[in-house]
Amino acid sequence: MPFDNSTESSRDSDEGSKSLSGVTVLVVDDEPDLRSSLSLRLRGSGYDVHTATDAYEALGEVLGAPPALILLDIHLGEDDGHAFLGR
Repeated sequence: MPFDNSTESSRDSDEGSKSLSGVTVLVVDDEPDLRSSLSLRLRGSGYDVHTATDAYEALGEVLGAPPALILLDIHLGEDDGHAFLGR
């Protein structure tokens, strides 16, 4: 009978998700499809995800509750990611 590790790998991924709960990631991108795709993937991995569409909105998120990680689009509409990092 072949070895079946599906239960074990499922358990491992559940434990990984639990350890990520409470870890906040801020996704900053003006492209709705990319922002949504990244958010879904990260939430599926157990992260607490916040999103922003521009640097102004992102700054509000960071000042409100600093995330553990920021995924930042450098080419944001009027204000670019470099300007955001300078704040």
